[in-house]
Amino acid sequence: MDEKNKIYPPSMDILYAQRDPSYEYPGMETCTFEVAYTMDNEKFWATWDILLILAMSASAFSWIYRMMQFTRRRQNQDFDASFISHAVAMAAGDLCTAITAILICCSGYWFLFFKAQADVYTMVPLDNDKQVQLFRLLLKVAAGGAAIRLVYTIYRQCNYDVFFIDWEKPRITISQSGKKTKAPVSSWRTILVANEWNELQTQRITSRDLTLFLMMFFLLGLEYESLGIIEPNLNMQKSYTNKIFSVLLRFALSVTMMIGIAFSQVAYKVVIHHNYVKNSLQQFVDLITLANTSIIILDDKCAGYYLHGRSLMPFTDCSMIELNQQLRKEHEMQVSPRGLVPSANRQELAENQTFELFISKELRATYEGKLLAQIDESSIRLRDGRGTNNRGAAELPHDSVVFAAEEIAEVFRALIASTEANAAKAVLERPFMERIMSMPPESLATHSGSQPIFYHDFSNTFSSVLYYGIEAQLLIFELLVFTAVDAEMKSFAIATFITWLAGCTISYVRSVFGEKNISRKSLIDGRFLI
Repeated sequence: MDEKNKIYPPSMDILYAQRDPSYEYPGMETCTFEVAYTMDNEKFWATWDILLILAMSASAFSWIYRMMQFTRRRQNQDFDASFISHAVAMAAGDLCTAITAILICCSGYWFLFFKAQADVYTMVPLDNDKQVQLFRLLLKVAAGGAAIRLVYTIYRQCNYDVFFIDWEKPRITISQSGKKTKAPVSSWRTILVANEWNELQTQRITSRDLTLFLMMFFLLGLEYESLGIIEPNLNMQKSYTNKIFSVLLRFALSVTMMIGIAFSQVAYKVVIHHNYVKNSLQQFVDLITLANTSIIILDDKCAGYYLHGRSLMPFTDCSMIELNQQLRKEHEMQVSPRGLVPSANRQELAENQTFELFISKELRATYEGKLLAQIDESSIRLRDGRGTNNRGAAELPHDSVVFAAEEIAEVFRALIASTEANAAKAVLERPFMERIMSMPPESLATHSGSQPIFYHDFSNTFSSVLYYGIEAQLLIFELLVFTAVDAEMKSFAIATFITWLAGCTISYVRSVFGEKNISRKSLIDGRFLI
């Protein structure tokens, strides 16, 4: 046997005392026997310290890069409350990511080299070890950072600006007196699109309930929990007389299992479900085309997304026969592509309907002055009028706000029409490296005038204002909550319940306040958002 594979006989320290036989003692003395196998892990923890410093440095560079992105998108370098809150949230998120990576590497090392060893030569550190206590502290810090970042993200998702542009033209009707008049355009298509957008708010790629159920099935039902016992083997059994669990081993086990379950769901959703069952994001883009409604989303002051839903049909308020005839023409390629630039040489550019959008500060000021200010004033009047006896009157926006929204809609229609006429300059395709770096263009700093800049978005990045786009954040948060609770309680069942409760609470808050935001910005009464 190799020298490094030997475990030497333990040294024994005996503490004893003597009794005077002539003295009658009040009770019997107790005797205890404890055995603790340890080894010198100074080299490992020195490496751990180096990796931790490198991870912290990487998180600092990542934070600086994110702040550069944020500054460019908002076209403002003032250190206001928005800048400070964003800086704190990004710092917490990057710190969380760095710490999580180090914790996974550390626990994975001990799980692999301790549990999978054929000959015992490595001993996992005990929970009362100073470095393991630091591990538990960093786990709590990471969970706190993930919570701060997620709360900030949910806040932004509940406060972005969304505007629906109705392209429908009024039909010409002839009255009994023989005069031609324009029939009013129905608002139900906008209400339909707003409802579908509201339903997308909290849809996820993975299922929290399924993930936690499978965690409990494997850990408790199939007794995978026993892999967290300090025993140098991979036997899954609970026959040990004195079971001692390790925080390191339980963390590695939980992380491996949750990541595996989540990855399986993501792979199924992306490879199979989106291609052969349904893709909710793509179906929504198809729906807004049928509804002849475009959407402008501004998640920053001067940056956001544009979903082009301008229909090729003369009228979308039509019968089913007319609709089927138009869809048949599209299927047979007898009409132009649906995209914002249908004359593009490449088919993917001609068909693309989703774009990153960058507007000037002047256009933002117009939008805020004409509409958002009116919405704020109307909200104040609504709060003051909640006590009125008119049924539902206190829930509806003032007519002046509706007229202001129509004015803004005309401004946006003119801008998009101008963009279509100057597509070569206004609608661009990001180079490969810019798509990888995801950095807003430098020209935004000097961007002025009314003409916006559109970038083709082939990855549906507008989902960043939905749960769909923050799936990684949600998974990291749930993973860290689960492992942090288990590290303290030594119970997978309690960790599962608290993780489920935290996730449901956040989803409820996101759903309620997200719906209110859509109602407020679209001027659609919340009672119509089902």
